[in-house]
Amino acid sequence: MSQPEPQTGTVQGQDQITIEASVDRVWELIADSKMLEQWGPVVDRVDVRLNAGETREDIGSRRHVYITVGKRSDRIIERRTEHNPNRRLAYRIEEDPFLGSYLKDSGFTMELDPVGHSQTLFTFTFYQRPRGIRGWLMNPLVRIMQSRGRRAGLASLKRLAEQADLSRRSTPPEPKISL
Repeated sequence: MSQPEPQTGTVQGQDQITIEASVDRVWELIADSKMLEQWGPVVDRVDVRLNAGETREDIGSRRHVYITVGKRSDRIIERRTEHNPNRRLAYRIEEDPFLGSYLKDSGFTMELDPVGHSQTLFTFTFYQRPRGIRGWLMNPLVRIMQSRGRRAGLASLKRLAEQADLSRRSTPPEPKISL
């Protein structure tokens, strides 16, 4: 496994949400990139690209995230730069046809902190640096748009994690039969 890479952009926004589900459950939903199709509001499809010899996603693996924003559909390429199970994931955005001409050094982290035994504090932090004068001029608007997207994604993740975790907790145990 490779060493984690630090984010090179500056923090542009951060949002947190408490999820009524275990860290294990939330990790299942964020560590498997295909699950992003279930909770990413603008995500249509995710194709995972593993490195040679890998059997699961890890540092260096890439994902092609196909999204639709308004009437425009395109693909964003992200590379996993940190993978600390049940704790933290990080990605660097390598290609972004939506905002790539305005931003550089874009990336994000997703951090999980247990709160008691059945809650998770989820923190999503976005990093970037404006590219050129247009980037500096557009940055306030970009930050607003990204904040809305982060909050919508967190709300969707919360619904999915809590729904699945609730069904796991409410399933009665199998009766024990003695002969």
